[in-house]
Amino acid sequence: MPQSLEDKQGILAARVGLAMTTFAMIEVQLGFLFGLSLNLPVNTAAKMLAPVKNFSTTLEIIDVAARHKIEGSAALPYWLSLLVYIRELSGDRNYLAHTPIVNHMPKPESFPEDPQNGQPLLGPHVGAFLADNVRRSPLDADEVLEIMRDFEGAVKFVHDLNTAIAHSSLDTLSQPIQRRRPPRGKRRALDG
Repeated sequence: MPQSLEDKQGILAARVGLAMTTFAMIEVQLGFLFGLSLNLPVNTAAKMLAPVKNFSTTLEIIDVAARHKIEGSAALPYWLSLLVYIRELSGDRNYLAHTPIVNHMPKPESFPEDPQNGQPLLGPHVGAFLADNVRRSPLDADEVLEIMRDFEGAVKFVHDLNTAIAHSSLDTLSQPIQRRRPPRGKRRALDG
């Protein structure tokens, strides 16, 4: 049975919410990393980071602490690749958080096989005044699910680093992280 527009909107909204919650887990793991890196109790580390109101600055502060902790270990490539990945994912998080769900309704000139025909998508309506300013294609529920899975992977990567620090086994993380998908820029190049 075909899904109604409301069902499709509900699925997309639920996936956006789950993705946002998953990104919050990245932030939690990064807070643990900050505390472990400076040998601080978790609540003290959280209090120190709480006044910082933007993620980019928080990540820079955590980076300084993490580099200090892993200095002299083989884990630096792991952390540096993870840092790049988290910065990229924070752009995805911002897009999810600040972009509305828009119904891309069927148009008489649309072909029936058009995947956006009659679909709710996360993204700016590409008509009217936004057409020239669109920097990113709208996302469907499947792409939001893929982003959430990327977030889940990052949670695991940071958790693994935290575990390695806690157990003095940093040398087990001597390789850069292995992403589950290529970076967004490479994916766009492959699609275009």
